[in-house]
Amino acid sequence: MNKRPPKYPLKFFRWFCHPDYREDIEGDLNERFDQRPSRWHFALEVLKLLRPEIIRPITGTKKLNYYGMLKHYLLITIRSFKKEKSYTVINLFGLILSISVSLLIWQYIDAERSVDNFHSDVNNKFRANYSFFQEGTLKRTESMTHNGLGPEVEESLAGVKNMVRVRPMFADEGVIISHKSENVFSYGAYYVEDSFLDFFNYPLEMGIASEALSKPNSIVLSKKAAIKHFGDENPMGKTIHISGGALTGDFIVTGVLEKTTKRSHFDFEYLIPLEYMLAHYGIYTRHNDWHWSNFYTFFELESGTSHSAFATRVDDIIKGNIGEDLASRDETLKSSFQPISNIYLDPALDGDSGLFKGNALNLQTFSIVAIVVLIVAGINYINLASARAIKKKDEVSLKKAIGANEPQLIVQFLFESLLLNLFSFGVSLIVCYLISANLQSLIGIEMDFLLIQNQEFWMIAVIALLMISLLTGLYPALLSIKLGSLRLAKSQMLTTSKGLLIRKSLMGFQLLISLVLVAATWLVYNQVNYMKNAEMGIATDQLFVIQGPRAVIEEGRDVMVTKEKRFKETLLSHSSIESISATSNVPSTGEVWSGGARKLGDPIDSQMQADVILVDHHFSKTYDLELLAGDHLREDMREYEGVLINETALATFNITSPAEAINYSLVLTNWDTMKIHGVVKDVNWNSLHDAVEPTIYSISNYPAFFTLKINTENLQQTLGLVENTYNELYPKDPYINFFLDDEFNSLYESEKQFGQIFGTMALIAISISSLGLLSLIAYSLSQKVKEIGIRKVLGANSKQLFQLLSKEYVQVLLASLIVAIPIIFIGAKSWLDNFAYRVEINIDLFLLPTLVISLITFITISNKILTAMRIDPAEQLRDE
Repeated sequence: MNKRPPKYPLKFFRWFCHPDYREDIEGDLNERFDQRPSRWHFALEVLKLLRPEIIRPITGTKKLNYYGMLKHYLLITIRSFKKEKSYTVINLFGLILSISVSLLIWQYIDAERSVDNFHSDVNNKFRANYSFFQEGTLKRTESMTHNGLGPEVEESLAGVKNMVRVRPMFADEGVIISHKSENVFSYGAYYVEDSFLDFFNYPLEMGIASEALSKPNSIVLSKKAAIKHFGDENPMGKTIHISGGALTGDFIVTGVLEKTTKRSHFDFEYLIPLEYMLAHYGIYTRHNDWHWSNFYTFFELESGTSHSAFATRVDDIIKGNIGEDLASRDETLKSSFQPISNIYLDPALDGDSGLFKGNALNLQTFSIVAIVVLIVAGINYINLASARAIKKKDEVSLKKAIGANEPQLIVQFLFESLLLNLFSFGVSLIVCYLISANLQSLIGIEMDFLLIQNQEFWMIAVIALLMISLLTGLYPALLSIKLGSLRLAKSQMLTTSKGLLIRKSLMGFQLLISLVLVAATWLVYNQVNYMKNAEMGIATDQLFVIQGPRAVIEEGRDVMVTKEKRFKETLLSHSSIESISATSNVPSTGEVWSGGARKLGDPIDSQMQADVILVDHHFSKTYDLELLAGDHLREDMREYEGVLINETALATFNITSPAEAINYSLVLTNWDTMKIHGVVKDVNWNSLHDAVEPTIYSISNYPAFFTLKINTENLQQTLGLVENTYNELYPKDPYINFFLDDEFNSLYESEKQFGQIFGTMALIAISISSLGLLSLIAYSLSQKVKEIGIRKVLGANSKQLFQLLSKEYVQVLLASLIVAIPIIFIGAKSWLDNFAYRVEINIDLFLLPTLVISLITFITISNKILTAMRIDPAEQLRDE
């Protein structure tokens, strides 16, 4: 019996082969099978025939002139756009606006996510962090580690490729950097390992990375610092002087960094060898390497090394060095390794206050808004194209009558959608390129429009354009074909339940988006306004802060104390200066000292973390602190003799009342035992993002800052007096000052920028949504023209018609509001949870969006309904 070719390969061949060639080729295949009756060989021969010249056309058996077809589609599309200018303009406006917004957001998110990604082998580089636990409960996580951690881990454990320690400069450690006669105050000096420039790939314009930090007295400058000190001169080999107490010295410039748009979480202008600080700073020369934990420690691990498993081995080293001390406080310390590319966007840890930080929540919000804006624009296109489909039903009927099949008609509609989207995309690229420079001033970062250089961007953009064109063009195409059929040419398809559901769903989605965006904008505005005007516990508008002197430290402590006393006496002799206080820190700077403390007599394991601020005896008067119990710090008190604590510290130290606290003393780790002299009301030392910490104000002479409480009546004269007095006593120190309320307001600059960007995007989305609503209403009313005419003939008045026609829109608005309320509430609560102090979620958050969107909807509906009602019934019914 003769064998037959395999059934399924043969069926597959008959399906894809061009009918003109099928019979001849099938005969050849059968002959070959007879010669070699192998099923696998036959299937392979079939697959070899999958060639363009043999495959049948998708739309039929005729060979088409594809160039001519595309040209035909293009001419028809352009002619259609010209004929219906309003349709084209509205669509282009919505698409260009939405795509431009989305591209700018994409560029911004890409810029934020690329921070620190320029370093080589970035996926294997980590920062070591400390997490402290008590009784299994996480108490705090710090980004700063002990000085001894890095070297011991590198020496003891396998898997470490490189290690770098970084010691930033804190708020009370600013230095004066001098060249010739110019003195510049800076917090931007980082003391770093000599391998810093090998670990972090900051490009050098001058110098050699491996040698630039090899000597203790070398210094590397940023491009900005080099211009600041040397102008157009070549700084290499030149000397600059640093004044900063124990850190004072002369340093030789051994490198200059390139100016680059590559961004990092570090904020430095000068790099100085860590070796110099460790050899000269008393807090390190007097103690071992496991006493102070104020260093960032970075590790580059060997490829394939698990950083979580590595952290377990690091914990053993930590326990071996400070395990007993931790046990005495009933604390457990666990290390963790954070990828350096995550530091910028991860939530800030204790110790991160001097770093550049982004906001991952903002990026997520912007991403959602970008997608929403695109969806709104897509719905607009569908709405407009659907309304237009009714007008084109006769054209479609004619094309079908002369032989056009449905696939060809669908392709024409999809081609029109693709062309509109491609044009909008091209214009959007130009718009983004032109305005990206202006956007930099709004968001505060340098951001060139570099997406067009990214291959991944083009891949995603092409796929997105094809998908959007398909999704937005397919429904109108199918609708137009159905309306254009002879059987349905005069039907009212969209008055069926399915058609009504689609129409109402599109309208409801538009309204829902608008309600949520208005509510979100109002919430952001209220929260930012609340933070700027909230009661901080101090009267910031009268407080004027001057950066304390640094160069005078070189003249000795006695000279420094004498000049400080003279400075205060001179200013207090004028009636415009009410009080002066010298402190280690001031509110709004983001940094305070932190240490362990407990009540005298309590066990060591009861020790709790508290912020410590060194103040003088004028502190309470200057800051107008409200005393709850006890007394203020007296002038005759010695250094560290007594302290004030805030309300929050009462609960921390298990003290039931302010009056009871006066009977206790506190033991501060690495400090001394100090008696509590008074309890003061809480003060928000930093922004309202964070809750008030337990705070100890200790008497000490530490003039890192001078705070003046001034009378603002003769402000300019007073400020002139202060500046002249300071410059006379501290001629080598730059005069740096600010009003405390301005500094507090700057803490909320990121929220303000977020509100501005979000508000702008919300306005754009609502505008596009309003256009969509307008088009959808026009679409809906075009289906009811004859109904309006009939009702008018039967005696319906304008009021009755208006109520009848607006009823369904009011119902859709109410439905959208019902859906929007839980979305608004959940979203608002989630966002507000990021702030320790926040506005309440009140009725206005729901009422205002309802009023705004109702008003927009009412105006839009009224305009279209009144226009439809004014048409003569004879005109409406003449073709019946």
